[in-house]
Amino acid sequence: MKTWRLRNNGSCTWTTGYTLVFYNGDAMSGPASSPITSGSIAPGSTVDISVSLIAPTTPGTYKGNWRLRNSGGAQFGIGTNADQSFWVQIKSVTPTPTPSPTSSYTLSYDFIARGPDASWTNGTTSLPWGDPGNDSLGVAGNVANAKMEDGKTYGSQLATYPQHITDGMILGRYPSYTIQANDHLRTRIGFRYDCGTSKIKYQIRYIEGATEVTIGEWVENCDGNLTSLDVNLSALVGHTVQFELVAIAVGNPDAYTSLWVTPKIER
Repeated sequence: MKTWRLRNNGSCTWTTGYTLVFYNGDAMSGPASSPITSGSIAPGSTVDISVSLIAPTTPGTYKGNWRLRNSGGAQFGIGTNADQSFWVQIKSVTPTPTPSPTSSYTLSYDFIARGPDASWTNGTTSLPWGDPGNDSLGVAGNVANAKMEDGKTYGSQLATYPQHITDGMILGRYPSYTIQANDHLRTRIGFRYDCGTSKIKYQIRYIEGATEVTIGEWVENCDGNLTSLDVNLSALVGHTVQFELVAIAVGNPDAYTSLWVTPKIER
């Protein structure tokens, strides 16, 4: 989100008919035009004008030039003659994934690899695996090389974005697995780096026969930290169960980017 603070140093009041317009350079997925105010900006007053952009994935330096357009369609900018653009410039770089710690454990069950085999729902509607990240009904999929709230980039994460409603949720029920001796379910939970004031309740459950059991529940805030989970499954050795991974929004957060870092069972 790029924001400019501009002062109206002319003689005309800026109204709802005035718009921000892309002039030239790199648009970075920005809109061709958008309103600058829902009211009026009198001469001498200032206004903050924002535009939502997407950084290109190809490394490099990108610059986009923007101007204003009045209700009559005439474009103008800044400077003595109002003929200069204001701009946004970024440098896009390739993220360096945080190396996964060396593990002496044996992988028994990979929740990301088995994600396409799980059944996903938001409580009322079935959800596909690998849905686009902005689907308001909920998202389940594999996210690679995403920067998380702790400022680090991880190689592989399971996205469980709940439905975009108050107390929205998402649940994935996985194929059956028989618990072995020394099995532990390990992962880290948290949000993408741009998580705002998000608050999510993470749950790990299992189904055995007609019984559903919640193994653990953790409420996470967007606070710059991830929580590491190491769930000892020794009490279930020999049991064949279906695990459920659940994310439930607490209230109505402004970002729903709840992630599990390489969730797996290992021994």
